[in-house]
Amino acid sequence: MGSFDSAEALLTTADLFAIDLLITDIQLGDMDGLSLAETLKKTHPAIKIMVLSMYESAFYISRAQSIGVEGYISKRGASANLMQAADAVLQGEAYYEAVLNAQCADEQTHLQVYLQLTGREKQIFIHLAQGHKIKLISKELNIAVKTVHAHKQNIFQKMKINIDFETTRIALKLGLIDLADV
Repeated sequence: MGSFDSAEALLTTADLFAIDLLITDIQLGDMDGLSLAETLKKTHPAIKIMVLSMYESAFYISRAQSIGVEGYISKRGASANLMQAADAVLQGEAYYEAVLNAQCADEQTHLQVYLQLTGREKQIFIHLAQGHKIKLISKELNIAVKTVHAHKQNIFQKMKINIDFETTRIALKLGLIDLADV
């Protein structure tokens, strides 16, 4: 068992082949934990990886699954689930905390819709989620106010929402913005 001060320290260690299970957070100082996992899955696919994080968002969980991360548990559930999760992952099973899977069902729908938005719609969605007014978005993106209104209407229709605050709620849950951005 060991620990590392940074992702770089882990990646440069000579003992990478001795690691059976890596438990990482998403927020690391020099690299995010999912990028670290992605790198390790390419260079050392035998290492089993589990994410232990405060982020309970479908965005992060879906990304972890697509990378091939074997486990994901919340810090909230860590005291009850960490050892069980580690054992399952070491035995070759995937372990994604049940409560996270349930929470993510609704978010997964919003994530799928978000991913299908056009590039411009995604930009406007983020601006709306941050509480920006139509005129400011128009000015920042150098497009007409009517164009912003049209994109907003399309976004609301695709996401099945009716008020601007819903963009903020969805963006926060999906991890697209932080509370500090609002």
